[in-house]
Amino acid sequence: MEWVLWITYLSQEVYLVGLLLVSLPLGMGYIGWLWLVSMWQFIEIFMGKGDFGGWFMGPFLSYWIVQPFIWLSSMVLGLVPGVNFASAFLLGWWANLDYYQYNYELFAGPTLPQSE
Repeated sequence: MEWVLWITYLSQEVYLVGLLLVSLPLGMGYIGWLWLVSMWQFIEIFMGKGDFGGWFMGPFLSYWIVQPFIWLSSMVLGLVPGVNFASAFLLGWWANLDYYQYNYELFAGPTLPQSE
């Protein structure tokens, strides 16, 4: 999923072409996939896996609120020439951080959570 996210966001560095031909369809597919996964995880609550609070603060918050916000912000900022270079990288980094529940290190990839 890391590669999908980086392709989705870094393609916006190519002004308009990458934004419209790569980031728009790939981002819509990615967000749609997250919504389906989240709905399945909600159904799993009734099968005894997890609870509503954990689902609400985990998949719902990340997949329905934060990830669409990051993607839409990136799409809007990708329309501004020059700003698209910084915003594509920074928002792609944030999307990876959020997807991996902030257990992600830049240029190293996902990391295991620290045990306490």
